[in-house]
Amino acid sequence: MVAGSEYLLTETTPPEGYEITFSPTTLRVTNAGELQVRGGSEGAYVWTDVKNNAYIVRDTQNSVTLNKVDASGSALSGATFTIAGMFAGATATETRDLMTSGSTASFTGQLVAGNTYTVTETVPPAGYQTVAPFQVTMSESGVLSAADGTALPAGVTLENNVITVNDAQNDVTFTKTDNQIPAKNLAGAKFELSGVDGATFAHATSPITWTTTDAAYDLSGQMVAGSEYLL
Repeated sequence: MVAGSEYLLTETTPPEGYEITFSPTTLRVTNAGELQVRGGSEGAYVWTDVKNNAYIVRDTQNSVTLNKVDASGSALSGATFTIAGMFAGATATETRDLMTSGSTASFTGQLVAGNTYTVTETVPPAGYQTVAPFQVTMSESGVLSAADGTALPAGVTLENNVITVNDAQNDVTFTKTDNQIPAKNLAGAKFELSGVDGATFAHATSPITWTTTDAAYDLSGQMVAGSEYLL
């Protein structure tokens, strides 16, 4: 640096796992060899000596939070998620756990600016369906967004680096009809639905029994994905 000249210091790429929080800064070296940083505003600039001529830039780790909720917005536990891509310090693409328990999880200092990652719900809460996998990209300024050319699936929102996932309940109904065309709903039949090999229901004890009416019997949100049931 030439004494008396001014220089603009800009961070163009953050370290892996970090975001750029440093604002471009003007520096100079005095004739006495002192490094100074410019502050204040145009017309009233103030130059301050940098201690030991060592200018320190501190970045912040990037972070993403995943929240799992039901249709009312209440916390919903029981889901697991993974995230796949090239992570900070890694030499190859990996798949890592994003959520293994509870209803909220944080992922800090692991995403690389400019990289795209795939988020997958591997197991839904009992009685719910998984959302489709989706892709997100971390920017150099630490902002997470849907990857270019993609859209977030239904039930997923992303705001201020918080991913909120609202799964749909399993939609299951049973109706008893005759064999005529058009079919007529029949009332009075008795049914029982029980879990096979210890399978359980999300919000009821096994077995579930009911008597048919003119309307369909609603079992939405009861059957657990991957389990088997005997009707």
